[in-house]
Amino acid sequence: MNAMLNVSETIEKSKSTDLGIDLCRFRSDHELLAQQKKFVTYFLNSPGPVADLGCGRGVMLELLRLNSIESYGVDAFGPGAELCRQKGLNIVEEDLFAHLKRLPASSLGGIFCSHVIEHLAPASAMTLLREAVRVLLPRGTLVIVTPNSKDLMVALEGFWLDLTHIRFYPARLLSALLEQVGFHSIETREDNDMRHDQVLFKRIGVFIRRIWFWGLINRGDVIAIARR
Repeated sequence: MNAMLNVSETIEKSKSTDLGIDLCRFRSDHELLAQQKKFVTYFLNSPGPVADLGCGRGVMLELLRLNSIESYGVDAFGPGAELCRQKGLNIVEEDLFAHLKRLPASSLGGIFCSHVIEHLAPASAMTLLREAVRVLLPRGTLVIVTPNSKDLMVALEGFWLDLTHIRFYPARLLSALLEQVGFHSIETREDNDMRHDQVLFKRIGVFIRRIWFWGLINRGDVIAIARR
């Protein structure tokens, strides 16, 4: 009976992971490129290699390569890792916790972690942050991007479309956790660039909706930047 239950749980876990990945694909490479290019500036003077944890299709890795920043990605999702390899990107197909634990202390210059922490329970999130501060070099930078619980549309529906999402990590909480594990120069903000679109009528629509909903929608992701 227990063996049957374990098999059933494994199948369900696989299905929910696949669903989560598929839903993330609604964000095109073009959208991800527009959203992530601003983060490259945090790694321009990195004291060592930059790791993109949960790198997905490798959009951030492409941006880092274009800017001649030494980098590699870590992702356990096989199809995504294969796509990165096809693009000629440096990819480690591995669980991110296993990867971090085998890294020497003070071995990375930066860590980019976009839309990963919301998939983690609090204990695992704390492990991620502790490992991050351990493996970063002095002056190394950690950038975390995660859904914004202050955005009404995200909180009521968008977040829950992915079955692998576990909980929100609001800016105030992230800031406190980062400080607790030993990070310094912590900054948190909302991704204002995500509120807008290049097309004028869409920008007007966003502006009207924000007024109508008292600024509770189209707020953008939470961004946390912390230095070792």
